[in-house]
Amino acid sequence: MGLPCIQWLPGRRGCCLLFVHDQSIRSQYQTDRGYFLCSQGTHPEGSIYNPDISTASFSNIWAQSMSMNTLGFNAINRALFSRGYMEEAFTADGNWEGIQGAGVLEDGTTYGFTNFESVGGAAMGAFSFRDGQPLAWAEWTQLPNIGNAEEFEYLIPPLFYIGRKLLPNFCGHGKFRGGIGDSSIHWIKNPGKQLGISRGGSQVAATTFVGLGMSGAYPAPSAFHVSARGSNTNELVQQGVALPRDASEVLEYAEQGILKAENLDVWKFDMPEQSFGDGDMLADAAGAAGGWGDPIERDPRSVLEDVVYGWVDRKFAEGLYGVVLKDHASGSLEVDEDATRSLRKQIIEERRQLAKPAFEWWRNERELVIKQDFIDPVRDMYEGSMSFQAFRDEMIHFWQVSDHFSG
Repeated sequence: MGLPCIQWLPGRRGCCLLFVHDQSIRSQYQTDRGYFLCSQGTHPEGSIYNPDISTASFSNIWAQSMSMNTLGFNAINRALFSRGYMEEAFTADGNWEGIQGAGVLEDGTTYGFTNFESVGGAAMGAFSFRDGQPLAWAEWTQLPNIGNAEEFEYLIPPLFYIGRKLLPNFCGHGKFRGGIGDSSIHWIKNPGKQLGISRGGSQVAATTFVGLGMSGAYPAPSAFHVSARGSNTNELVQQGVALPRDASEVLEYAEQGILKAENLDVWKFDMPEQSFGDGDMLADAAGAAGGWGDPIERDPRSVLEDVVYGWVDRKFAEGLYGVVLKDHASGSLEVDEDATRSLRKQIIEERRQLAKPAFEWWRNERELVIKQDFIDPVRDMYEGSMSFQAFRDEMIHFWQVSDHFSG
């Protein structure tokens, strides 16, 4: 039935559930009201998912639904690949990120917002036979579109785009690399009486069982933010200095002493709410996708092409792909085939020295499990998950621990 189904689902929560599940089953089945009748959600008024305030904006239900659906999508893709459907199977990440916040304008008007640009389009993961594409896919819709910058500027008054582009090296590297992620940077002007901004996305690549690289490839790098508060950007503009255009350039400007900020922070986890003033900057990077296959099996000519087009740096070409490039007399680059073969053999040997038999790895990890030698978040996860009988049975069976094991 498609998107008209949202007419019988109550509220945005139901729409999210429909979007993420409908994409997985609609190819074979028609979705009807029976799906809703099989679903139940409890969101008391005043809770984070049901604030019931017209000026509040939350992306949390979207963020968590993306993580859940990515698990399902990867399960489907693995099943397709295992049955020989190579053209249909790819690495699914859905690794979007954004910003959400609230403010008070100069005239006292309150507002809330969420920038959903990365929801509209993320990179497609690699296939087993070709690279993924940037900004070309969204697991929750067949019409990926990150939207025009001007639209977001109109809806979020103090935020102005000074850059939005693909970020070099920002992908899951592999024999076939994932689509490259993008970065946006916002310049805050005339924020009024108050402006607070926090993260607004899923960051699924930060969740190890969700962010995946297939068949020996790297997973997508996790999303991150860079905030520069109390900066000298107004002075730079008056001097005619171009402002940075992506998250990496913000850090480069700071390292070179061009950009000065009282608070320069890199958020590799959920950014807590920060207060922003006139001239501050906030950059985000997201939407990268995982690769497929071992990077050192990538065709050196494809690596050369990536370097020439600016998608991968030469240091990544050597360090990750084992491809050595040399300068041609004409000024162009070419693959040093002998050096590349030698470097790839060296990488394989280094891996062999670090490798250990699977049973030895299992035995060492089992000792950590028995001692419960975990970091606090992992310990909390096990303590909570052991209450589920299916998880408990699998845990005890795999690690061969006592039935009385508590996690």
